Amino acid sequence: MLLATTKLFFKSPGEMKSIIGKLYEIILKHYHDVDLRDRTYYYYNLIRKNVEHAEYIIQGERVVVDNYYDDFEGEQLVITSLILII
Repeated sequence: MLLATTKLFFKSPGEMKSIIGKLYEIILKHYHDVDLRDRTYYYYNLIRKNVEHAEYIIQGERVVVDNYYDDFEGEQLVITSLILII
């Protein structure tokens, strides 16, 4: 929920400003999960210092993987060679 709300903030900051503020406040006051609290502080500080950089860091670049390497035959050759050596 934290990540989804933060990503929505970048899409429509005007609408999400109060919602994200309430969410961050609830997490920081009522949750004791260290990872969740640290991540909330991290997102808050990123957004507070520079929204554009925060968006780049949190959203990240989308990389499309269109080339796959499948060398099953090569693996079989290595395995067969090792078995013959033994």
